[in-house]
Amino acid sequence: MKTKELERILHAHLYGNEKYITYEMKVPTAFHKWEHQKHWLQGSNLGEERVDACMYNAANGKWYFYELKVSVNDFHSSAKLSFQGNYNYFVLPQDIYEKVKDEIAENYKGIGVYVAYENRLIQCVVKPKQQDLQVDEESLKIAFIRSLTCRAFKLQKEEIDMTYELKWLVEEFEERFGKCGLVDITLLKSEISKRFKIDM
Repeated sequence: MKTKELERILHAHLYGNEKYITYEMKVPTAFHKWEHQKHWLQGSNLGEERVDACMYNAANGKWYFYELKVSVNDFHSSAKLSFQGNYNYFVLPQDIYEKVKDEIAENYKGIGVYVAYENRLIQCVVKPKQQDLQVDEESLKIAFIRSLTCRAFKLQKEEIDMTYELKWLVEEFEERFGKCGLVDITLLKSEISKRFKIDM
């Protein structure tokens, strides 16, 4: 399983009312907020690390941090893990989790775990322990807005691969509803092909 696929699975699971998600976000470290903002305004990366995914839940005011690992080597890489949120998780494919779950239990107490399966379902198998936010929240909000803005700008500049997304969606429908006859997959493919001029 590749990182982008893991991102999509996680996003589909987390997406909902008053939940806001971004990816590859530069996170301020535990600097005093004014010190971090000074470096940020100067365009410096000093005092920053990167988290794979971050969600803000406006309903409860809590921050959720996610580290995505798609291989054992990735799990053991020297890249710094950012667990500064109120709730923090590893997100792993099932086969990788089976290989590292003992390490997580021993070395990462309080960190939750999401496991993604080959059928694109995802499940929280270890619940995280809530902690106080490990970074100034005002600086974190600035970083979050900056990350969302960068992603929006990137989408405006780049051509979105609609063909891949639609085919992935059709595969999802076919896997979940096709066999039971709830969705006419042949008709769905035909309508998408006509509307978007895509060979399904």
